Amino acid sequence: MRLRILSALLIASLLATGCAASPPPPSPSPSVAPVTIPQIDAAHVTSVQVRLKGDLELASEQIAVTAQGDTVVLSGTVGTADERQRAESLARSVKGVEKVDNRIEVRPAQ
Repeated sequence: MRLRILSALLIASLLATGCAASPPPPSPSPSVAPVTIPQIDAAHVTSVQVRLKGDLELASEQIAVTAQGDTVVLSGTVGTADERQRAESLARSVKGVEKVDNRIEVRPAQ
């Protein structure tokens, strides 16, 4: 009988000590999702669109903007060569844009 009681006490103390001595599991570190190329493309497109729509000369023009990496593609039509050049300059002024493929066409004068 004594042996059983001593064995039970020994097991209980080992379990209690083992549980208390084990460190808590590490808390998961907050993970930051990497920025992907489509996210960068979308950011460039949005930034260029905001600049074009905010420009008094170009706000009413229909200019499409797409991006692939650091290259922005402009397409659509504008009334003058100056507006075409202005759209390209605004696109180039966006941080992260390295190249502008300007496919904007100038509408013929009527």
